[in-house]
Amino acid sequence: MKANNLDGLEIAEYLSLIGAVVGSVAAVISQQVIYAAVPLSLSLLLNLFNRYRWEQVSRQSLASLISQLDQKLASVKNLTEERVDALREDIAHLNQEAQKIQGSQDIKGIIAAMLQLQGQILTLEQSVQAIAAQLEYLTQTTTSQPNQPSPDIYSSRSQTSASSEIKPTTSLDPQEILKRYQW
Repeated sequence: MKANNLDGLEIAEYLSLIGAVVGSVAAVISQQVIYAAVPLSLSLLLNLFNRYRWEQVSRQSLASLISQLDQKLASVKNLTEERVDALREDIAHLNQEAQKIQGSQDIKGIIAAMLQLQGQILTLEQSVQAIAAQLEYLTQTTTSQPNQPSPDIYSSRSQTSASSEIKPTTSLDPQEILKRYQW
């Protein structure tokens, strides 16, 4: 109905403009100003009504467009927030994966240290076995010949401890032996 009202007012405005032109011609012929003034006043009045209506329609359409734009912006904002949250979750997941990878690298370092310690333990066990063999040999030689030094001490030691590189010592204190070999 509003569209028909606007159309009717526009038609009335155009008719009043035609009437103003005809009235102006009649006013010039009859020399009566009233014939031109009435249609011109009516035309101006209809023009004011039409402008007022067009402003209302424009405001309503602008308000509805702004409302639609606000809704679209809100949906874009929500979508953006969801994507940002998803990206944050992905970043957190990637950080966890990076920590796992770093943890596995730490584990590799620990494994390397353990292998090194196992090698040192093996060397220490060989050294202890060599020392035990030396002690046993010395015990046997001192009990069998208490006053004579045995010439075979160094040759038997070199056979039992060729891989451990133990030097002959005068002291058999285990702490000194460990310090000497830095264990």
